[in-house]
Amino acid sequence: MSIFRDFKVLPKSLAALAFLTLFSASAYAQKKAMFLGDSITRGVTGSTDNAGFRNDFADLVNNEGVVVDFVGTLSDGVGFDNDHEGHDGFRADQIFANINTYLGANPDIIIFHIGTNDISADQTPESTRDEIANTVDAIHNFNPNIKIIVTSIVPRTDGKDTQTTSLNSLIQDMFFTKRDDEGRNLFYAGVNEIFKTNPNWATAYMDDAVHPNDTGYSIMAQTFFDVFLVANSSSTTLITDNFERT
Repeated sequence: MSIFRDFKVLPKSLAALAFLTLFSASAYAQKKAMFLGDSITRGVTGSTDNAGFRNDFADLVNNEGVVVDFVGTLSDGVGFDNDHEGHDGFRADQIFANINTYLGANPDIIIFHIGTNDISADQTPESTRDEIANTVDAIHNFNPNIKIIVTSIVPRTDGKDTQTTSLNSLIQDMFFTKRDDEGRNLFYAGVNEIFKTNPNWATAYMDDAVHPNDTGYSIMAQTFFDVFLVANSSSTTLITDNFERT
């Protein structure tokens, strides 16, 4: 049954107010968000504040008026809600092996950046893609209402950026398949693509071969935030006909 069924009996101004109230309650009610990944998610390496993109993201959601409880078994950084699941050195298969433990925090939204260490360990892009897909399925099976923001991984300045590009292409294909064909609650953040819009990304955004610097982490935060806002309000039914009903 539509939550908008009885709007036809209200004056337009009251109906609009009722919709805006419903929209605000849906989009800005407190949500549990989890940052899931490796040392890039942890954000200590390359970050002068030991928080990477996470404190920048927290500032963005606070400024937007969105109330978020960040959840996770780890904590790094100061001056913000610093809980996370960014595990140094973890590969996608290690995230998959532990995902049910992490899900005990019951997140509403997960921002999932993984794959860098898999490339470093010379695992194939295909096997890494499969492990990311398995993790997406495990999250869906735990709770299909959890929204998952999958991301392309940051580029590298060593000799393995070609493999990274291949993995990112597979991640994007997996995203469309899982979302469109399998009904997974997925969203996509093109971190790598944003980095590479700057031809000088390697010196402007990177601290070492695989970790961003403060500027790079800030770009990650903004990219994640833009997608987070879409994901956070995606369950709201949008009305575009001025609430006219017949």
